[in-house]
Formats: sequence, structure tokens, C-alpha cells
Amino acid sequence: MNKIVTIFILSILSISLTSCFKWWDEEKSAENKDNLTTNEQNVMNEKIIVSWSTVSLNYIGTLEDWTEFDNSYKRWEPLEFTAGAGQMIAWFDAWVIGMKTWEKKTLIIEAKDAYWEYDESKKQIVNRDDLSSFENAWYKLEIWEKLPTQFGMLTISEANEKEITLDLNHELAGKTLKFDIEIVDVK
Repeated sequence: MNKIVTIFILSILSISLTSCFKWWDEEKSAENKDNLTTNEQNVMNEKIIVSWSTVSLNYIGTLEDWTEFDNSYKRWEPLEFTAGAGQMIAWFDAWVIGMKTWEKKTLIIEAKDAYWEYDESKKQIVNRDDLSSFENAWYKLEIWEKLPTQFGMLTISEANEKEITLDLNHELAGKTLKFDIEIVDVK
């Protein structure tokens, strides 16, 4: 019976010491983490993007002539999407795979891989009277006006008293795009 009592007492001591060392270890880890720089903490918290990760990133989109066409920093709202789910331009989606939180990268996407080459056959001439519903909804039927349709936004590329030319190309079609991106979060 003395052996059983001894084993019982040793078990209790072992549990008590383990708890004590665990508490001490957690305290030291917290102290060490508080002493790390922000960059060192970011490295410890890095997450790598894989397919189906939810990615939040900031970006500045520019054309070859440095004209800015979009900027998430100005909206104070990072872009969020699911990597590999086809929600983004194909190459954009592929290039973020493997990136880590706070990593920065510049992506250059050729027109054919972004919004395709500009296609003159995607222009359509219509009778101005056929677009009266847009005028009734306070849209001006003049050059560069964008009209919302079930096919997306259509841009008026030419206009006169009788006819309107609608451009079905995406506004960035035929343009090489440059994105400076910074990964903010990965889930």
C-alpha cells in the first residue's frame, strides 16, 4: 500500500510541477513577444497564400504610361477575394499563390491576359431613339458616357443626332496593367 501512496503523491507532484513550468513558459513567451519589433512579430504571424485562401490586399493599378486606374489605399479598403476561385484576372490570381502576409510584389499583366486585346468588332451603331429609356433615366447620350446594361457597362464612343456608337470592350481592353500589391491578411 505504501507503493500506491508513493505513486499517487509523485503523480500529484508531477502535475503540479508541469503546471508551474507551463505557467512560467507562457509568461516568458509573452514577455519575449512584447520585446519583438513589429516586423519580427509580422514574420512570426506570416501566413502563406494557397488555393482557396481568403486574401486581403492593397494595390495600386496603373497603365504603362503610369496613369492610375484604381487604388485600394485611396478607398481605405483592401480588396478581398478567394485565391484560385477565378474571382480575379487569371494571372493576378496565379501570382498571389505562395505570397505571405505583408509581402509586396509588382505584377505586370499583358492586355491579352487581362481584359483582352481591343476588338473593333465589339462596337455597335444603334439608332439614338432606341436608347430613349436611358435619356428618361437621366443618362446623357454623349461621348464617354457609360450606360449600365445586363451585359455590363457600355461606353458611348461616338454620338450624333441620329446614331450612337456603343463600345462593348472593357475600358481596360488592349492595355497592359501594372499592379503594385501588398498582402494584408490571409485566412
